[in-house]
Amino acid sequence: MKTKFWKTGLKIVFFIGIIIAALWLSYTAIENELIQELVLKYGYGGVFLTSLFSGFNIIAPIPIISFLPLFIVSGLNLWIIIFTIAVGLTLADSFSYFIGKVGQQLISPPMQKTVRRLEKIRKRYNWLPIATLFLFASFVPFPNEILVIPMVFLGYRISHLLPSLFLGNVIFNSLSALGIINLFNLI
Repeated sequence: MKTKFWKTGLKIVFFIGIIIAALWLSYTAIENELIQELVLKYGYGGVFLTSLFSGFNIIAPIPIISFLPLFIVSGLNLWIIIFTIAVGLTLADSFSYFIGKVGQQLISPPMQKTVRRLEKIRKRYNWLPIATLFLFASFVPFPNEILVIPMVFLGYRISHLLPSLFLGNVIFNSLSALGIINLFNLI
């Protein structure tokens, strides 16, 4: 029990440390003209590719929105940045959908019982999982893959998931941007 508590606590500290480091790097980069010129040179395409890479949370657990101050100081528009980040993250989330599709073929017999129970939930509350995905993507700072992959097992089509993911990513990044802007105005 104590070991699990410490592991969880360490993961939380690590996650907070990554966010603080990204904010610090962004704040430090604000004063560096070379970095600003690079951001401006690659512009929204660079923001998109970075957000796509950041959307693969296992590979790059750094939230792209934490670099917002750098993007703004470099001359990029706040709302276009948020839209671009949301598109990149949604595209990365859709990649996890296809991972789930491949994983569907590899389900073991004991897991099939669990999937059947989940399918009953889907039949009974068809739109509840999609609404849950929307709320999760909007307000929870964890990878959306946590819900996307199981929803593949439930038989949801990507066309059902993408609107919830995109709108959730827009809301999450808008709220994060508001917090970051207020944080940097206080400093």
